[in-house]
Amino acid sequence: MTAHRWIPEAPAPDGAWMRGFTSRLLEMRPDLPVFTARHMAPQAFAAMHLLSPAEAAELWDERMLATNRAWRGLAGR
Repeated sequence: MTAHRWIPEAPAPDGAWMRGFTSRLLEMRPDLPVFTARHMAPQAFAAMHLLSPAEAAELWDERMLATNRAWRGLAGR
């Protein structure tokens, strides 16, 4: 499914890449729920193919900040 004609579609996610990404993310953030890490992997894979490295990193930083705030809010911190 393509949202806009000018946005190219990302290739199908590579299972090995996504498992490695999820494992690395959980190594970096052991307190992160596995479900959340698995949910982020396909988004990161698509961003890697659709955006420049700088744009993908900036978007990822914003996403992680929002996720951290949401989890802190749920934890009552």
